Amino acid sequence: NTRGEAFYWLFTEKVLMTLSQPDHIWPSRMPGGHARDFLKALLVYDPSRRVPMMPGGMERIRENPWFKDFCWPELQSGKMEAPYQPPSWDPLSTSTNDNFFVSDLVAATDPEAIYISDGTGWDADF
Repeated sequence: NTRGEAFYWLFTEKVLMTLSQPDHIWPSRMPGGHARDFLKALLVYDPSRRVPMMPGGMERIRENPWFKDFCWPELQSGKMEAPYQPPSWDPLSTSTNDNFFVSDLVAATDPEAIYISDGTGWDADF
């Protein structure tokens, strides 16, 4: 597979197998209690045993104590305010640190963009 799915699949399998071990040690900064229980219920190796896939799965998620203050109707109506909004990103702005990407984007979108050779002659056959 040339697009990386095999690697991703193997990585995911390893992560899920590791997390499903009863002696798995969670990071100390990871919240405990209901948050950890909720994650464990989602990160089960066998997909059919993950909470959302079980009978009444979504209801069980809604009733999880970790979501006690979560406003499900607001989410479903599309009126919930995002908990985090990243700063606006302008792909043509030079304030970004990714100038290579910006120059590629400009070249791809600007028909007037001029190619500047690197002098190696790699493009002589074009």
